[in-house]
Amino acid sequence: IDKFPERLAELCLECVSLAQSATKTIPSMNPTTTLVNFYKDNAQFKWHRDSEDPTIANTCHAPPIVSFTVGLSCDFAVKKEFHDTDHRTIRLNSGDVVLFGGESRMLVHSVLRVVPQTMPTRLRGRMLYGRLNVTVRDIGTGVIDETQFPAYRVYYNGELAADQV
Repeated sequence: IDKFPERLAELCLECVSLAQSATKTIPSMNPTTTLVNFYKDNAQFKWHRDSEDPTIANTCHAPPIVSFTVGLSCDFAVKKEFHDTDHRTIRLNSGDVVLFGGESRMLVHSVLRVVPQTMPTRLRGRMLYGRLNVTVRDIGTGVIDETQFPAYRVYYNGELAADQV
């Protein structure tokens, strides 16, 4: 793709605007990259933190991440640090959006389980049976190492960003 999809950028910016109206700690973003993951039922995804430019990592100034869920529901969990034993689990259903921004930007998170038999009726036969997650980011000056595909590796000033999946 030569250019970031305009409609997806508009959707992200609408989500960021809504979040900013609820709290003033959410920075703006310029959608630049998309990571698409497809999960089958009962799939899991390990605990991780989305990478960030090291000059603004662990601050409230990092651009938000907007994540869209389509298809099967999942049990999505968040916690502050990797070593924390307690976490909060949220059921994400098709059409739900998660926005990591401001104080929540660097939360550690995981897909604990993709829930079988939760495909919305209107999507049956219109998409593969599973959960599609579309995560949109603003990597600023970061550079994606395409040779690492399907891994998503972002470098800042030649250094691999921390906490990458």
